[in-house]
Amino acid sequence: MEEKRACIAEAGAIPQLKTLLTYHDAIAQENSVTALLNLSIYDKNKIQIMNVEGCLGSKARVLRFEYTIKARKNVAAILFNFFVVHEYKKRIAEEDGAVEALSTL
Repeated sequence: MEEKRACIAEAGAIPQLKTLLTYHDAIAQENSVTALLNLSIYDKNKIQIMNVEGCLGSKARVLRFEYTIKARKNVAAILFNFFVVHEYKKRIAEEDGAVEALSTL
């Protein structure tokens, strides 16, 4: 399964999924977040997800604004998955509104 997650990320899916996070279509948002959650399980993909410009901010917006509860819960799962990496804890904490949104979820 990790091979599939690696192949999907290497094919350039992460920036495309990040773009879908900003769509005003709830199904596209949910599917994008769910795919990112599944990809983030593979440790090497965590690096790619965190390094995509604006991806962390897009996930924080999902937590803070009008997105569905399923999308918000999946973003929370992604961020909690990233908390195992010390460097990422700091970046998440510094992202505008991310920690507050997590605490209210």
